[in-house]
Amino acid sequence: MWTRRASQSFLDMDSAAFAKALGLALKDPQVRSSLGDIVGESVRQEIIALRAELKRKDATIDDLRRRVVTLETSNDSLEQYQRRNSLRIAGFPEDENEDILTRTLELMNTTMSVEPAITAHDVDRIHRVGKKDGEQCQFSPKLIEIRQYNKIKIDKYSHEPFNIDNCGHNY
Repeated sequence: MWTRRASQSFLDMDSAAFAKALGLALKDPQVRSSLGDIVGESVRQEIIALRAELKRKDATIDDLRRRVVTLETSNDSLEQYQRRNSLRIAGFPEDENEDILTRTLELMNTTMSVEPAITAHDVDRIHRVGKKDGEQCQFSPKLIEIRQYNKIKIDKYSHEPFNIDNCGHNY
């Protein structure tokens, strides 16, 4: 038990005497056990708080990941179906085993004389619209999506008449 006199003498100690007294106190198993309990409880409380914060952050990360997937899907859908870079070509007959890219580039660059010429690199995707009928000389429209190309440049050529017969042959 500390008395007023003992506590006063404790305050009057120099640092060397204090270090010696602390060293002796730390050798006492009871003091070490009490200090261990105090420090251990403090560390346990901090670990509990950190685990709770980690769970909240994990939940936030999971929510953000779900939102990213949803937004990427939505963005892909918007990009796929937007018509900003799309051209629809109608009246262009189907051929059996046609190379649709080559035929379309030929139509645009040779028949329509689009300048500057469109290359395969400029085309993002190209496909026929609708079901294949199987009959020769059908007119399934093509949908072309062009990357980074001025659609207005191509559109100005599309209003000129071209000498193409019903089956797509030049005359």
